[in-house]
Amino acid sequence: MEYCSDGGLIQWSIGVTKAWGTGVLGKIKPTVDNEEGVDLESTACQAARDRIRLMLILKQIAKQEGIEVDQRDVDNRIAGKAEEFGATIEELEAELARGDGLQRLKEMLLAESVLGYLVEINTTGENYEEQI
Repeated sequence: MEYCSDGGLIQWSIGVTKAWGTGVLGKIKPTVDNEEGVDLESTACQAARDRIRLMLILKQIAKQEGIEVDQRDVDNRIAGKAEEFGATIEELEAELARGDGLQRLKEMLLAESVLGYLVEINTTGENYEEQI
């Protein structure tokens, strides 16, 4: 694996992407089409940088706008995904407890909430500058 110049955070992000394939979450498998000879390490490195930048921006917006994810949101998502995967809530919670799966889930839910907020502002015609 290429160690990107941005440091360990990029390498961790690439590693998370490559870590799929075990347990309940292994039922989801990202695919990569490399028929055109794409340099996957460079592509993965850039994608990791983009994900990190986006997450930092979304976290800042959440902080400024008071958007938070509570335990009820986490519990609801776990219950829905457990049903989707044909697993029990306990099995999925145990799998997420390994590593930092719960933290990643919370971050994903926060990102979804912020993106939903931004879409709503855009579709309702409200001027973001006026709300600040």
